[in-house]
Amino acid sequence: MEAFFAICSQWRVIAIGARIVPIGLDYTAAQSGLQLAGLTVDADMWGDIRTIEQGALAEIRRMM
Repeated sequence: MEAFFAICSQWRVIAIGARIVPIGLDYTAAQSGLQLAGLTVDADMWGDIRTIEQGALAEIRRMM
């Protein structure tokens, strides 16, 4: 969770009509954010971050 919270503002978005829709984390920005936070991410942690990302996207889209 700490790793996700360090990068949770780094969404890639697209415009659909007048709406802004998140499509996922911007992985380049996420990598920089994780490094700046001093976090070392291994393959397992990256998998956890991606799982949280998908859950967050589902909730964001549900609320739209």
